[in-house]
Amino acid sequence: MSEIISPDTGQENAPQPSERETFAAYIQIPGPVFYSNTLTDKAKLLYGLLNAMSQAPRYYAFPRNRTLMKYLDCSERRLQGYLAELRDAGELTIENGEGGRQLRKIRLTRLQPVYPDKNGGGTPDKNGGGNKNNRKRNKCRGKASAATQDEIIQWFNLWVAKQDLSEKDSTDLCTDLRDFAENRESMGKPFNTIKAAARMGNRLLTLSEGAPHRVGMMRYLISKSIRNNWSDIFPLNEKDTADYNRFLASEYGVEPSADSVEYF
Repeated sequence: MSEIISPDTGQENAPQPSERETFAAYIQIPGPVFYSNTLTDKAKLLYGLLNAMSQAPRYYAFPRNRTLMKYLDCSERRLQGYLAELRDAGELTIENGEGGRQLRKIRLTRLQPVYPDKNGGGTPDKNGGGNKNNRKRNKCRGKASAATQDEIIQWFNLWVAKQDLSEKDSTDLCTDLRDFAENRESMGKPFNTIKAAARMGNRLLTLSEGAPHRVGMMRYLISKSIRNNWSDIFPLNEKDTADYNRFLASEYGVEPSADSVEYF
């Protein structure tokens, strides 16, 4: 295995960078990383740790090996392997420093800003209004808030990860939401903003609230919209009962009685 990290030996007396290792309050791991079958658990945990160290406006981490080894409780050789896993999966890139103040930078692919400042974050101007790039984006907020299809699907994956579901339910719901987003795009009615995707997520939660099998309800409503080429999600109605029951029986082995279904 090629060396992708350098040992910390000899850096104790080197000039220190102006930035210090800092951590966010929470460890967050995107759904596609968490559910990956090719990444080990420690590699996923490493991703979360790097994510917590890569806060805006920096968008990269520059951890020392011993810091990562401490929290992962692993050797440097093991750390090499975990970083290689994430690098080979396309989840991060590593910029090797030249020693001294130029420490290695680790950038998480999913974390890079869509509209980065040209000056790398810049310095606020004298009136406290942020740098010029920020002010320019505020004037064209609509354009800056636009999201790509990949970003929409990634947001849905993160939304599902927050629902505290089983691995199978999470995987199935992620797949259905991706299919729904792709179907909308093929219809010429894609989700253009994260806010639009968030509204859809909230609508799913509202329409499935109180259902005996909540995930099953959400998945059925999504599949119904896909079959009918609808760009929105609509509540269950009485004529859907038989079809909904067949869906639950097929997907989950559940046969709810008709009077257990609530219509909205």
